[in-house]
Amino acid sequence: MEPSRLRLTWTQHTPQGGQRWSLLEASEDSGFSARTQHTSFDGADLGVFVSVRNDVEPAVADSDTPSFGAVCRISPSGGEYPANIESPGQAVHLARLVVREMRAAFTAHPKLRCAHLFLSGPVGLAVLIGQQLNALGPVQTYEHMPTGGPGRYEPAARLVDQLTEQAT
Repeated sequence: MEPSRLRLTWTQHTPQGGQRWSLLEASEDSGFSARTQHTSFDGADLGVFVSVRNDVEPAVADSDTPSFGAVCRISPSGGEYPANIESPGQAVHLARLVVREMRAAFTAHPKLRCAHLFLSGPVGLAVLIGQQLNALGPVQTYEHMPTGGPGRYEPAARLVDQLTEQAT
């Protein structure tokens, strides 16, 4: 689904040095898993919790968010933080896992209208995820604000597919 002619590469600074992250890299197991849970029959929004460096849920709980009809949780399989993304292939695997889980949630829960993306992880991961969001519908991103304790998330950019928005 991502634009096929766009050859975007992000230089991600890691403990191993600068790595070139691109969706063109071969996928390698990242050690992350995803699960989606239906949470409310009233909610028309999808919460997407991507926890790499820290668990995002405590900060999301302290934030003003809509009622989520479903929540996708993507986290290290071992449950320990911080988790590491050690190679470009692991970054590709994780980014594709996030978007695959989002698309599956929208398919399984057709009343969902907007995804709310909360990420505690490297910016390069956000770049790889963002490249795959076309034709998904609106995605509200958030910025983490360190306010003491777990902090909180404040709305940042809202990604909108103009054709999808006109149809609704």
